Amino acid sequence: MADGEFTEMLRGIRERGEQVTVQDLLGRYRPVKSKRERSSGRALRSVARLMADVGELPPMLIEGFLPDRSLFLLAGKPKAGKSFLALDIADAVCEGRPVLGRFRVNRAGPVVYLGMEDGEIEIVKRLRQRGVGDEDGRRLYYITDSFILTDPDNMAEFRSEVQRMAPSLIVIDTAAEALGIRDWLNRSEIIDKVGPIRRLAREICSVLLVAHNRKADGDGGDEIAGSNAFAGAVDGWISAQRVERMANGNRRMFLRIEGRGGVRGEIVAEMDTTTLGFNVVSHEQLDAEVLDAQLGSVRAWRQPRIVRIQDAIGDLGDGATVSAITDATGLTRMAVWRLLKELVKSGDVEEAGSEVGDGRGRRGPVYRMMR
Repeated sequence: MADGEFTEMLRGIRERGEQVTVQDLLGRYRPVKSKRERSSGRALRSVARLMADVGELPPMLIEGFLPDRSLFLLAGKPKAGKSFLALDIADAVCEGRPVLGRFRVNRAGPVVYLGMEDGEIEIVKRLRQRGVGDEDGRRLYYITDSFILTDPDNMAEFRSEVQRMAPSLIVIDTAAEALGIRDWLNRSEIIDKVGPIRRLAREICSVLLVAHNRKADGDGGDEIAGSNAFAGAVDGWISAQRVERMANGNRRMFLRIEGRGGVRGEIVAEMDTTTLGFNVVSHEQLDAEVLDAQLGSVRAWRQPRIVRIQDAIGDLGDGATVSAITDATGLTRMAVWRLLKELVKSGDVEEAGSEVGDGRGRRGPVYRMMR
């Protein structure tokens, strides 16, 4: 900002009767640097000087999940639940609660949410479903108008607004609405449009940019729209690789996290479709569910076959040998043999008498149902 522009800014403040602090004025005032001053920012520095200039590294905004002062994508197929997840993350950051019930928030604070796609009625519906009342005091702020954020005038106005709030997180929902990218495969255009958002993240706070994965068959869709060009222009991403609808009506998102600052991993987050809240599903629970499913598959295979064997034993009477039961049921001899051993062990079937010939040169016990 040139000195003349600063004078005009002061005149405007007086005319509007604004109450501003010295710190606010200093935050708005950016004196124009001379050519010599501007070039000094590119001066060579030793690693010791660089480290001293940077000082103590900030902790992650969300421990193990989202670095501070970073631009991350939240990506997934359309209708995968990205906006529900983005709202859950935003709500946890502004309230200081663990994200997804697990990941600690290191710097709770105001969150600015640009809800450009869903409309204010749908947004309010979701907030009420999450238990947010009309007089709620949480520091979650919305912009519901759709505008091209990468337009210089729009960006300057938006930056000025959020700087005064000192937010911990900005959510932009969605990239398609906010960035004004025409060709998602044009690397040059993507870098040009993403650049201002990345600078915003570096200078003010982390930005979570909601983006669509490519359209693909099934519930997955594992490529971010724009692919390498878009993914390479950001610091990392949280990508919904797969979505499952549960029997109880809930929705599970299988998330892969990749990014700078050592962020990497795969988690499963389940959304309660009644409260719209998310929680991480533990590996122990997932393993138990897999085991239950396997046992269920075994039971589903065994039960009808056991009934067929029991019916065959009843029909065959004194001739219920393994071979006869195999012929009567159409099962394999090995399957009949194994299931008969289980039935004998459980006491439902007994071996009756000594071995008898089966007419094929083989001998075996006769089986009968226990009364």
